[in-house]
Amino acid sequence: MTAAVPHVMILLGCLSANALASPPAEWSASAQLEELRRQFSNHSRAETLAALHEFVERVGAIEAAADALNWMGDLHRQAREEALAKNAFERAYRMPLGGRVHALAARGLGDVAINERDYSLAIVRYGEARRVAGLSPILLEELRQKIVLSQRLRTRARIERVAWLAIVSIFFIFVWRARPWQSPGLPTELLYALPVLALFNLGGWGQESNVRFALALGSGFALVLIATSGLAARRAPLPRALHALLLFCSSSALFYVVLCRADLMDKFLMTFGLVGAT
Repeated sequence: MTAAVPHVMILLGCLSANALASPPAEWSASAQLEELRRQFSNHSRAETLAALHEFVERVGAIEAAADALNWMGDLHRQAREEALAKNAFERAYRMPLGGRVHALAARGLGDVAINERDYSLAIVRYGEARRVAGLSPILLEELRQKIVLSQRLRTRARIERVAWLAIVSIFFIFVWRARPWQSPGLPTELLYALPVLALFNLGGWGQESNVRFALALGSGFALVLIATSGLAARRAPLPRALHALLLFCSSSALFYVVLCRADLMDKFLMTFGLVGAT
């Protein structure tokens, strides 16, 4: 048994003792959940999650249990435990309760969908939550803003797919003209690009994982495009203007992909006073 378990049992014991003075109905369960919230700062996240899990299993499908599941989902999401968060929100969502707790569960599923880059599902979930009657103006405005954000991110995701299509298409054009399988070799341009891109990746080493991944992804494809472009220019050159146009289009598309994957698009647009644009 871990060291956290005795603390959880003491906490649950205190809650059960407090509940004995009240009738075993919804008010009692709500009071216990409120006590968990009051003592949240005095206990670890693991202890709170264990107490919430026991609480949900004990009280059954009532509003307080849905509130507890939504709270569990938020705690898991804050720790980037997306699968556990999704499971908690889905359990609350499936409870036949409706009203505020259903709206909060739908909002939680929308948040998870955004992290999974399923923006269409996020819009559906936020819209469903927003249609629930009796929500506070603050929650309604939050849901409206999240719908707008999801729509913007969905547009960017669609543009990103077009960007990938352009990158791959131009890559195959260069490969076909370079025909590296006939005469293997690497262009001199790589000697200049490789150290520069390596420094970019080294500079992003302390950033978040998605930024590091985006830099590595962009650098890898940039090197491939530079290599195939250089070989194509030597072995079967296109008209200079067309070659430059293909390089510009592929580089711009790759830059867009990197910004999207690193979640830096808004910061980039803010530089030019274009916040909220695609």
